[in-house]
Amino acid sequence: MRSAFFLLPAILPALSACGRGGATLETDNVQAEWFPNGSRTAIVLEGESESVSKREIRHPHSGMTLFYHSLGDGRGTLEIAGGVPETATVTYSQGAASAELHFKTASREILMNDVRRLGANEKTAFLNGWSCQERGTALLRRSHDHGKKRPMNLLRILKTGTWKIPCALLLAGVLALACLQCSVRSLVYLPPQPRDKTAYLEKRAAWEPHRRTFHHNGAKLSGWLIEKKGQPLLVYYGGNAMDISMMLPYLDRFPHAKLLVNYRGYGLSTGTPTEQDIMGDSLAILDSVLKETGRTPDDVILVGQSLGSGVATQIASVRHVKKLVLLVPFDSLLETARGLFPYLPVRLLLPDHFRSDLAAPKVACPVSILAAGADEVIPPHHAKRLRDCFSVPVSYQEFPGAMHNTIWLSPGFDKAFSQSIGY
Repeated sequence: MRSAFFLLPAILPALSACGRGGATLETDNVQAEWFPNGSRTAIVLEGESESVSKREIRHPHSGMTLFYHSLGDGRGTLEIAGGVPETATVTYSQGAASAELHFKTASREILMNDVRRLGANEKTAFLNGWSCQERGTALLRRSHDHGKKRPMNLLRILKTGTWKIPCALLLAGVLALACLQCSVRSLVYLPPQPRDKTAYLEKRAAWEPHRRTFHHNGAKLSGWLIEKKGQPLLVYYGGNAMDISMMLPYLDRFPHAKLLVNYRGYGLSTGTPTEQDIMGDSLAILDSVLKETGRTPDDVILVGQSLGSGVATQIASVRHVKKLVLLVPFDSLLETARGLFPYLPVRLLLPDHFRSDLAAPKVACPVSILAAGADEVIPPHHAKRLRDCFSVPVSYQEFPGAMHNTIWLSPGFDKAFSQSIGY
């Protein structure tokens, strides 16, 4: 048996005609092999259509003449007399005394069963039954089955190879989706390299005694806890490409106690970052530090930058903290990604959505938002949308001309940030 890949998978076809009369197949070469390259075959199908169920398509007359021009390897063109030639494939199963032929185009399938030659040198063969199906809802059946539906034949599917193309397309689609998902995810989490080689090293001696390692759900999370009795605890959540140690020199001038911990996969923290793990780690670490230092949530100021704004907002929605400060924030990471990749199915590709817009109404503390007017990563309209989601007072300030990573250099930013954390 020879098989050819079908160009299109069978899509629930409906029986359009079944022949019961005389049928002949004439070709310029049947004695050596079926349909060699360059051969031309005329197929005359005759007979009245059998009665079919109400769900099936009825045709009053089933007779037709076909012309098949072979291009070799089971490929060619098939023309219904008077119609436009269509690209076609043909597979056949050769038995001891007869063969079964299966033609397929984009619009129909034709099955010819019990095809018998008269002799080794004859170019004419006769068919005892045939059926033609077009796109619809019914299953293919043999003409001599007298109205019985033809059962699915797994062996036939395996032999003809019809499963290969749809399976290959499905696999390619899954792989493409996975690659796109990895690409989009890589834009969400960008741990800086080399790890733990950032600005804090300039003052290692001063900060090293404050280094802490927290353990949660199989990960070791590296960061710093700088305790200052009598001062509120400032907890900083960084952006997607930030080793949190970058903030140590800047925050060092403020008298607050400070907690800064790298996300999974960042700095010396182990593991792989996901929204679920980041949120679980952040809440567990905060609760642990509060218990250790004897503090309560209302002694905590949460600061979140960019990606960290999503972390800080969610924490503030479940812990009654003193203040929430958001730098270049988004309303939803999902909506932000949709703006950056308008032609991609972002909802499918982006597993982590960081829905700050859903968490914001649950926040009970005062909120400050500092936005960049020329933000090329998170346009300021996302910050404004987030502002409108809170049910508490929000101090909103936008710095004209500032970009996502340059807001720190904007005139007046230091003063605005200091005021937002109560300094």
